[in-house]
Amino acid sequence: MPAIFDTATYWTFQVPNYEELLKFSSTKTDEDIDNKRYQWGTQCDIDRIPIGAREFQHLLQPSIELFSDSVGRQFRYKLYNPWINVYEKGFFQEIHTHEPADLSCVIFLNTGENFSEFYFFNRYDNSYSPLWKTLLNVDRQKHFPKIEDGTIIFFPSNLLHGVTRHNSDTKRRTIACNLLLTI
Repeated sequence: MPAIFDTATYWTFQVPNYEELLKFSSTKTDEDIDNKRYQWGTQCDIDRIPIGAREFQHLLQPSIELFSDSVGRQFRYKLYNPWINVYEKGFFQEIHTHEPADLSCVIFLNTGENFSEFYFFNRYDNSYSPLWKTLLNVDRQKHFPKIEDGTIIFFPSNLLHGVTRHNSDTKRRTIACNLLLTI
C-alpha cells in the first residue's frame, strides 16, 4: 500500500554541545520560573523558565547547522522566545502547535523511567473510517519519537504535538524554542 500526501516530518539529532547545554540549564533554577509571562498553557500543567534569545542562540547554533545540512539548505533565522520546560510529577502538555513560527525544536536534557513522553498527533487521523483502520491495521493517531538524553528534535511549527503525564519524582527538563526562517 503506497502512502500518499506525506505531510508530516521531523528531524532528530544528538546535540553536539550537550554538556554545555546542561551546564547552561543548571544556571536556571525553580526561582526563575515565570509562568505568567506566557499566554499559552492554560490547558496543561507545566512550569516555564524564560531564557534570552541572545544568551541561548550560540548554544543552539551547532544543532541548527546539523539541521541545515540535513535539509540541504542554508537559511537565516530569528530565534523567538526560548524557554525551559520543567515537568514535575503529574505535569503534562496538551496537544498544540507553535504557529505562526516556521520551525520549532525541543532539546531533551534528561530522560528516565516513568518520564512523560513527547508525541506528535496526526491531525489527518480521520482520513480512514474505523472500519478501514481495522481492515488495514492502521493506527496513526500518535507518534512517539525515540528520545534520549541530549536529543534535539526539529519539526514544522504547525505539527500538532504534546507531552504525556509525567509520572516520575525526578523533574523532567527540556529547552524549547521557535524560529522564523528566511530562505
